Amino acid sequence: MSPRQQPSEAAVAAMKARIKERMAAAFPVIRAIQAPGAISLRKIADALTERGIPNIKGGYVWTDEQVKRALEMADD
Repeated sequence: MSPRQQPSEAAVAAMKARIKERMAAAFPVIRAIQAPGAISLRKIADALTERGIPNIKGGYVWTDEQVKRALEMADD
């Protein structure tokens, strides 16, 4: 894709679906991490990284911002 091309609607929809799938898989793990008292986004991110849970982009290193987005998506 050249810098001027925009992704197709189908590509955007597929990307959003993958993100939702990853977050659906991560959310119960996030709640389990929160249960014993890990409240900070950073601590949750570190625990997800240690457990090898894929993040929003499919990588395995979580940031506090990604945890925040995951929690916001779960609230929707």
